[in-house]
Amino acid sequence: MATGFGDDEHYQRMSKAIAGRPAKPGLERSMLDVGDVVTFSRNKITGDRSYTNSVWEVIAVNPAQAMLKVVGGESRTWAGDKPIMLMLDEYEFYDGRPFLGIGE
Repeated sequence: MATGFGDDEHYQRMSKAIAGRPAKPGLERSMLDVGDVVTFSRNKITGDRSYTNSVWEVIAVNPAQAMLKVVGGESRTWAGDKPIMLMLDEYEFYDGRPFLGIGE
């Protein structure tokens, strides 16, 4: 019986299939700037989707990484005020402004 957890064989197969699909092209990484509001794809390497249900503000960025804080969406309840740091080449970033304020 499928449980939906990480030790489940079906879950493992689906995670591998999802990780193998390319994410749709997003914003140019060089265009990301402090204050931008973004959403982003699942991780291109692992397929992890932990942060994809949120809207994020870029609070720091360099050529390889971005630090973001959650400003909307589902994950705001568990992410709280803790920022996250992501490797820019592992994600596609998209304009998050259309999603601000929805469901609040």
